[in-house]
Amino acid sequence: MAKKFTGIEEILSGKDFASEVTNEKKESKVVDASEKLITTSYRIKASLHKKIKFAAIEQGLKEHEVLANALKQYFDSLNK
Repeated sequence: MAKKFTGIEEILSGKDFASEVTNEKKESKVVDASEKLITTSYRIKASLHKKIKFAAIEQGLKEHEVLANALKQYFDSLNK
C-alpha cells in the first residue's frame, strides 16, 4: 500500500510522519459554531506560523481552529 502524504513537514524534515499523524479529527474543537466569525489578520513570525500549520495537520484541524483553541486556553488561564 502506498504511503499517504501527511503534510509539508515530511518534505521539510525528511522524517516519516505517516505513522504519527491520524486521520481522525480531535474531539476538542473549542470554536463555538453559534458565534459569528470574523476575518482578521495579524503579523507573526514565520517560525510561529510554521508551528501553527504543523499543529493543525497533526491534530486534523484547520489553522484558525488551532489559533482559536490556543487563544481560548490563554484567556481562560487569565480568568482563573
